[in-house]
Amino acid sequence: MKHANRLLHWVAGLLLASAILALAVAVTLHFRPLYVRDVRAYDLSQATGMSEADILRQYDALIDYNSIGGAEQLEFPDLPSSPTGLIHFAEVKVIFLAFQWWAVLGTALSVLLAALLRRQRPRRWLKYAGLVSLLFPAGVGLGVALMWDRVFVWFHELFFRNDYWLFSAETDPIILLLPDGYFMHCAVLIIALFLLGGAVCLGLYVLSRRKEKQREKTAA
Repeated sequence: MKHANRLLHWVAGLLLASAILALAVAVTLHFRPLYVRDVRAYDLSQATGMSEADILRQYDALIDYNSIGGAEQLEFPDLPSSPTGLIHFAEVKVIFLAFQWWAVLGTALSVLLAALLRRQRPRRWLKYAGLVSLLFPAGVGLGVALMWDRVFVWFHELFFRNDYWLFSAETDPIILLLPDGYFMHCAVLIIALFLLGGAVCLGLYVLSRRKEKQREKTAA
């Protein structure tokens, strides 16, 4: 019974950690201010000859396409796309939609398990979720900091079985509006949000431990 209970706490903790990751990805995907900042930081208007408003229209179309309930087909307002480019974006959409749906479903399941385990002290599932949400992104963050270019390539080799992600600006000019630094900043934001979620979980666990010790002292 003891082992089964610990296993349940681990399942709940891993479930919560995965929901936190999915939420971090979903928030980052829709965090428009980050892209606006990079449009200005990389002076994309000067580099592409497009106004900031026009650049943001292409970006908004891309984000809408990758969002739950968004456009079924990708069409940039002012830019053409190659067949292989559209295939790659369709593959990316599958990944983003999976994260967004899991952000919803995983959070709902986490709340349900939390309700089922609410009477158990200490709330070890919070500790497990916190540890996973701190240690995993810390390792990924180290890789991003030390060798971002290689991590970027590994990511694409892991999730895609073709080289359609190697865009040509001539056939898919949207790539000129998506500088490598923007993707790195997205990765940093995801890691930061993941770490924040882990810190919150550990904080809540420590708080539950303190309350439990106070109850034990009161009972004694």
